[in-house]
Amino acid sequence: MEALLNIVLVFPLIVCIVSIIHVRLGIVLYLICQCCIPYIGGYSIAGISVNQTLMIACLALGTIIFRAKKYPNCKFYGDNCSPFLMLYISLFILGICAELDFSIQLIFFRRDLFSLIVFPIIMVNIISWETKAIRYLYWGIIISFIISAAYALYLLFQPRGFNPYVSALALINGEEYSESYSAASDRAIGKIYSTFSHPLSWAYVICNIFLILFIFKFNKAWKKVISFIIVGICLFSTGVRTGVAAMFIPLLYIIFYSKKREYFYYSFGAIVVLLLAFSFNQELQDFFFSVFDTQGKTTGSNTNMRLSQWKGCLEATKNVLVGNGYGWCYYYMNTFGDHPKILAFESWLFVVYCNSGVLGIVSWMIFFVKIYKKNRKTSLTTLQSIYLDSFILLYIAFSMLTGDYHYLQWTVIYYFTLYMTFKIKNQKYVHETSCKKNN
Repeated sequence: MEALLNIVLVFPLIVCIVSIIHVRLGIVLYLICQCCIPYIGGYSIAGISVNQTLMIACLALGTIIFRAKKYPNCKFYGDNCSPFLMLYISLFILGICAELDFSIQLIFFRRDLFSLIVFPIIMVNIISWETKAIRYLYWGIIISFIISAAYALYLLFQPRGFNPYVSALALINGEEYSESYSAASDRAIGKIYSTFSHPLSWAYVICNIFLILFIFKFNKAWKKVISFIIVGICLFSTGVRTGVAAMFIPLLYIIFYSKKREYFYYSFGAIVVLLLAFSFNQELQDFFFSVFDTQGKTTGSNTNMRLSQWKGCLEATKNVLVGNGYGWCYYYMNTFGDHPKILAFESWLFVVYCNSGVLGIVSWMIFFVKIYKKNRKTSLTTLQSIYLDSFILLYIAFSMLTGDYHYLQWTVIYYFTLYMTFKIKNQKYVHETSCKKNN
């Protein structure tokens, strides 16, 4: 374990170095790092913290070098990135008008700018210049999920709360790891984090992988079935009941609008499996239906508690129009812990309203409309646009029920991977005649 921890600690630095030398391989390592290392930024070199922002900055530098060496005549692309950029610039401007110290807001904005804007732009440009580079994205997503899923399945057969990897990294980085919370003996199912710092983050990644499996075709049906079973076990073992419920919204959206017969078969099969599971296991049944509990019988935030938390948001937000400032919710929890009334800001609505007020909610609504329209103006088929919509819908549903713990950084990875896959498949990426590879 000690040797593994030493490798993990220097892995972000390795990502930085490789990203400059071989940016495509750097993307693979970055995705593995994000998925398999829960705490990044525990040390500095020459006063510079080795964290997510530095890794993406090195990827950006590697992208510039990659273009200069191989594709000097190619232009930079920003396909579908503009709605994300406009949204976060708008939220930052609103934050300037709020009371939270500007330097604190700038820290949170810089993190979001790199993970939600710069990294997708890197992905889009490298793949638009060299379409075969999308394989690196595939491998990064596949390898990182296999590692996390394998560890999750291992923990499934261990005592509740047992997670030596995450607990050791938490101790090294001065973070708190609660074995009692992970055990969650008062819930229907325990909470397995896998390689993540929180079960919600792991559950959100699983939901995105589930969507990808649902969308993509397999050359062998049994491979898809086994993949669904593994993903399903991982999702239920997180103990995140709202994550299971949130999955139904994008799936129903795809089924209803795509009108593909095979999706109805998948859905019917999934319902049969769930009903059988419920009939043999009362804990699974309690786990699933507890999301609709209004009587307070289930530990965690039920409907009545959410209404109480919303009232707390109205009281805590000093400026109704612009909120308390960019990243205020994260700043509050990092400084004071859970809020006495809002607790851990367990809904996207709570986070947006407290951070950016009513104008922030309006900015997000405009973003959702723009991304919806953008999906239909990029030479994609109707079905492909529906698939892209489903990832945004998953984000909305999941974060609305659980809060927003940087889920969008995962959304942009899967969204733009799928987007570029469709563009390549449709052969719509036709470079200018001046865009040629250097020999």
